[in-house]
Amino acid sequence: MSNLKKGYLEIMEYSCREATQNDVDQLALLWKSYSEESCRKQSHLKLKVKPDFNFKYFVYNKLCLKFTYLLVIECDKNIAGSMILSVFDESVPDYIPKNISLEYEHLHPFLSERLLNVHAIYLYPEHRELKAITTLVEGAESLAERLMISEINLSIDWGETGLQALVERRGFTKGQVVYKKKCFPIDSYRGKALPSLYRPAFRLRDVVQSLEPMPIALRSLRTGKLAKDSNGKPVFISPLEDKKRGILRTSIGLYVYPRPVLDPQTQDFVFDTKGELVCSPLLRHRNGEIVEHDGSPLFAPPVLEFKKSKKGLFLKKDAEGNCLFHEPELDSEGYVVLDDWGTPIYKRISPSAKQV
Repeated sequence: MSNLKKGYLEIMEYSCREATQNDVDQLALLWKSYSEESCRKQSHLKLKVKPDFNFKYFVYNKLCLKFTYLLVIECDKNIAGSMILSVFDESVPDYIPKNISLEYEHLHPFLSERLLNVHAIYLYPEHRELKAITTLVEGAESLAERLMISEINLSIDWGETGLQALVERRGFTKGQVVYKKKCFPIDSYRGKALPSLYRPAFRLRDVVQSLEPMPIALRSLRTGKLAKDSNGKPVFISPLEDKKRGILRTSIGLYVYPRPVLDPQTQDFVFDTKGELVCSPLLRHRNGEIVEHDGSPLFAPPVLEFKKSKKGLFLKKDAEGNCLFHEPELDSEGYVVLDDWGTPIYKRISPSAKQV
């Protein structure tokens, strides 16, 4: 490097930010350069870029993905480098049904983490110096701090010793050593019938049949604290059962847990006049078969009514104070009528109530 170029780099200033749709054109050129350069590396000599690959669409797709982030560093208002990252929360989202979250707990023995995975880093050759690389790594660390990430995972090519030394100085440690062995050249795949990669597997039904049903403690959606009844005791829900079938399961063998009703005003669980937890009725066809959508059981929603005096939606109740629920339409053979999206169609209700 000439003294002039070295001095120029020393005064260059870099800034890091998240990419936007306005960066698509510049990022398309950058990731095209990354792909072409990757093919020339000793560790990736067998890689080949697809002819006429649309890098603009590639970048635009990354920008649209919900859990993917693109960071860029700029110098003199031009993009000098970029990093592709994705985030993953190992815990079960709150909106997942309890029976599915229970299955997840059976399959994952470790405590859940929030992970940030760095998939690719690239800087143009003229910007590969300490200040630029540090700015990009700091951008990833800042993103991790903002999202309260528990761990950053970063893979670095064996030849990138300078980058390895940089991240180690910033507190990164070597987690794994990845070994590669080239087996079949990509060109040898063309025009040949390839063996299936999927091995014969047990059905999910066969696996879950061996699981014992477990009661689930309810927690307040507002506070996360244990829900308690009028006597101050924690509330649990257990799989539904009937006299003919015993404990109920879905078509894929999962236990069917009741769905508690929430007060639309407070989002607290609702208890009846006897102090019992109010749950939505399980939808069934006339023959007793459970109504499902994508393997999950369906329940009749409570009827809501709008009260002008209180300016809000409230649970509609009968004269005895019991919650009312929507009744599904049945066809001539006694099956619940579903729309094109698999949602039950319910009978019309009085104008004073609002169907949900």
